[in-house]
Amino acid sequence: MAGAILQHFETFTDRTWSAEGIDPPLYASTLQADVLLGVNHKYFRGGTTGENLRIIEFVKCCEPREFVWSCAVALAYSGASRVYVVDGSNDGGIDVLGLYQTSPIQALCISIQAKAWTGVLSGQHVEDVVNKYLYGLQKPVWHIYDSLIDINSQPGFSRALVIASRDGFGSSALTTSRKLANVCWNSYKIGSLIPPTCDYERFSGLVNHLSADKIGRTTNIVPMIL
Repeated sequence: MAGAILQHFETFTDRTWSAEGIDPPLYASTLQADVLLGVNHKYFRGGTTGENLRIIEFVKCCEPREFVWSCAVALAYSGASRVYVVDGSNDGGIDVLGLYQTSPIQALCISIQAKAWTGVLSGQHVEDVVNKYLYGLQKPVWHIYDSLIDINSQPGFSRALVIASRDGFGSSALTTSRKLANVCWNSYKIGSLIPPTCDYERFSGLVNHLSADKIGRTTNIVPMIL
């Protein structure tokens, strides 16, 4: 009976965490049957660390302004060469703008809309965000954004929309996202993007410091983070 329950639990954690691109926080022990090891155990060999889990908990509980900056910091740590926080009035439907120079012939422009609402996002919420983003692409502010990431100097580029939700996404939201080809980040995904070189104290300190500063929309924050 214990073995069946353990197998069911492992299948559940693998499915739910792996769907977000994160290693499960519990792994079966190689020393004793029917025992799971957590991230703080000395024999734990998983990829998610205790520091990541502390960062995830911070992201799940932070204020809306801090959530926007958590997304920006995660974007910088995940390899973006330029990151701008553009949240505010007339922001063109996005909160964070980033550029990945993925290859000599291609660049990727990432736009993040951060939702720190209480409760999971639905399919209708996702559709509304995507429509607002597509409409915003036609606004003059996007000429400014494209100049910030220097689109004209890129040999080629593509755009991607990331919807970040502090409380996550319902099944209808994930289905709609797949249909509309946007990316979903919840708090777990954001925390998993932070490398071991950035521990909880540094991450939370960066977010608190940056969110309190009056940093202009035209400031590339990557040099301030890495």
